[in-house]
Amino acid sequence: MTFDEGLRLFSVVAIVASSGLNVWMFLKTRSDDRFKLYDAQLKAMQTQFDARMTAEAEQRRNVGQNLAQMGNRVAAIEARLSGLATHNDLSGIRSELSGLAERTETTYEIVRSLQDFLMKGGKS
Repeated sequence: MTFDEGLRLFSVVAIVASSGLNVWMFLKTRSDDRFKLYDAQLKAMQTQFDARMTAEAEQRRNVGQNLAQMGNRVAAIEARLSGLATHNDLSGIRSELSGLAERTETTYEIVRSLQDFLMKGGKS
């Protein structure tokens, strides 16, 4: 047997021994109480995680429904606001009112002068 063949044989024996040792340790520690405790803790954590994910999914659904309702409300408010006067409309109304105020003042002065004329008996 040459050195290379001996080295290969040693490598194969080392791999088989290492694999056998790992299997033996797994089988020995599988029934250990510490590992059973860890497994129970992991299952409890998984249950808590699943419950949290379910609660968060429900919360996301509720937020989505609230956003949809809010969108409907905003659309209704926008529909109501679309019929209201804008700033330009109000400016036009203000200018019309100021023109009416001037004409009303002129009409009032004419009526006042007619009233004075009639009160004096038609004499100027």
